[in-house]
Amino acid sequence: MASKTPKRYRPAPENLEVRLAMSLAAGAPTYGLNPPANTIALSLGQTTQPHAVSSTSATIAPKNITVGKTSTEFGVFVQPTNNSGIVPRIVAVKQDGKALPLQYGRTYNPAQAGQPTDMTVAFFFAKHPGPVTIEVAGNGKSTGAYTVETTLVGDVNGDGVVNLADAQAFVNTYPAKTNQPGYYAAADSNQNGIINQYDAMALERNMPPYRKPGGGWTLINLAPQDLIQHSQSINSGPATTQKNITIVGYTTPGSVVLVDSTLGDYNFGSAALSTDARGFYSTKAINTSGVNIYNFKILDPFGHQYIRSFPVFWTTYAKPNSPYVYKPSRKSPGGGRIAGGGPLKGVSGHTSPAAPGGSSQFGA
Repeated sequence: MASKTPKRYRPAPENLEVRLAMSLAAGAPTYGLNPPANTIALSLGQTTQPHAVSSTSATIAPKNITVGKTSTEFGVFVQPTNNSGIVPRIVAVKQDGKALPLQYGRTYNPAQAGQPTDMTVAFFFAKHPGPVTIEVAGNGKSTGAYTVETTLVGDVNGDGVVNLADAQAFVNTYPAKTNQPGYYAAADSNQNGIINQYDAMALERNMPPYRKPGGGWTLINLAPQDLIQHSQSINSGPATTQKNITIVGYTTPGSVVLVDSTLGDYNFGSAALSTDARGFYSTKAINTSGVNIYNFKILDPFGHQYIRSFPVFWTTYAKPNSPYVYKPSRKSPGGGRIAGGGPLKGVSGHTSPAAPGGSSQFGA
C-alpha cells in the first residue's frame, strides 16, 4: 500500500529556557530524568522567590492531536532537580494566553524523593497544535530548580501519534509493574509504577474513532473449529468437545479488551487484548469440565465501559458416535482459564486475525 509523504514543519525556536530533544546526543543533559518514549518535551525551570510563578514551554506538533476527538490529553510531570528545595505545584497550562482544562493528579512529596512517583502530576487537554506554557510555583515558601516532562498520553510506541499500533503495544505490557518483565514506561500514563485499567482508559481517551459510535457492544463466540458440529442441548453459551479453545470477538475498532482473572473476581488484571482495524480480537483459553465462564471488559474510543460474560460448556461425552452415556452430576461450574505463555516482553503488537475464525492471540 502506498504511503503519503509526511508534511514537514519548520521548527519554532523558543527562548528563556533550556530545551532537550528526545533524540539525545551523546552527553546531552537529562536533568536526572530517564524520559519515557511518549515524551514530547523536556525542559528546565526555576523559581527564585517564594510564591513566585515561573514558566516553561512545550510545543504540541500537529500529529500529536487526535483526529476526530474534541481534545487531546497530555501529561505534565514536574520534579525538583538534585539539591533543589522546591515542592512544585502546577499552577496552570496555557495556550494562546488562555488556561487549558487541567486535571490534577498527585503532588510531590519530599518524603518520597528518589521513588518513581516523586513528582507533581497533572493532565491538560488541548484542541490544536502549537506552544503551551506550563506555570509552576513552589508550595509554601519553597524555591529552586525543577524539570518539566510533557507527554502524549497513550503514545506507547513513541511515534507522536496515538493509533491501533499503540493499543497493540499496550496489551504486551499489561499489567506489569516497575522492575517486572514487560513493564514499559510509555504505557504507564500517570507514571505510578503499574500499568492497569486507568492506563487503558487513558489510552482510549486519545484513540481516534475508526467508526461512528453505536453504544457499548461486542459479539463473542468460539472459533468454528471448536464448536460442536452436531445437535446439542440448549445452553446459554456454545458447547465444545475441546479442552483448548480459541475465543473470538468483534467490537468497536480501537478498543482494548481486558480479561478477567481465573478466579472470576472481575478485577480484569489478568491480560489485555487489542482489536484490529475492523474490530476483531482473539484469545486462547483452557476449559475445565462443565460450564466455564469467561469475562471480558471492553473499553472503546467513545468512553464506553462494559462487561460481557461468555459461558462455554465443555463436554467430553458429546463427540459423535461416542459410546459413553451422559449422566448429570452436581459438580459446580468449571473454572476455565485464559491460556498464554506468560507476560509478553517488548512493545511490538501481534498480527490481528482476519476474521472471527482466526487463531492469532493478542497478549493473553
